[in-house]
Amino acid sequence: MIDEDSIVERLLRANLCHGKQQGRFDVKLSSRATDGSVVWVGLRFLKDETYCCSELTCHFNPQWAGFRSAAAKDGIRLAAPLAIEFCVTVEVGASFTRYDEVGVPAHDEAYTYNYVFTEDADESSAT
Repeated sequence: MIDEDSIVERLLRANLCHGKQQGRFDVKLSSRATDGSVVWVGLRFLKDETYCCSELTCHFNPQWAGFRSAAAKDGIRLAAPLAIEFCVTVEVGASFTRYDEVGVPAHDEAYTYNYVFTEDADESSAT
């Protein structure tokens, strides 16, 4: 039997942009809507790791067609359109080179934010 959640989590990890000098991320699929239309994901910027910034849109850019194609190869049919909702946590001690360059002080507390990537209906019908 296919563990669909593990496969979707692996695909999410594969879509993270790991540019030069990027730290590791902790990514965990939290759940999926029963109709498959939404995937909820936890992502952490880890302490003692260095990243360019803490903006999720810099690190994750869903290539919907490729994401859908890779899932299909593993026997998973994703809902269309699809939404991926991240709960992002930035741990105390995570470093950000862009912030250092412009003089933004380090955060002395962890913080969280949510971000949703939503596939356009036109994109999902083209695949």
